[in-house]
Amino acid sequence: MSSYNTVDAVLKSISSLVYQLKNASTDMQSSTKDRTKAEGMYKKLQSCTILAELALMKHILAVLKNLSLYLQSRSASILDVGLYLETVV
Repeated sequence: MSSYNTVDAVLKSISSLVYQLKNASTDMQSSTKDRTKAEGMYKKLQSCTILAELALMKHILAVLKNLSLYLQSRSASILDVGLYLETVV
């Protein structure tokens, strides 16, 4: 699933993203609009809240990915979905 992979990639490269955004926010060759955007994203990535939200999103997307794969399997039963969810979550 691309959403899961995207969140995972952001979490894995968070330090590089912070570094690049910090540099972009002070790059005088960029427009004021671009520097302002970079500074705003830099500040957001500095907060613990965004890291917690990304980690939660990764967990939820992993559960949904596994549920989707289970439901697509031949052995899946709508009657077993509740039990499956209880074991996954």
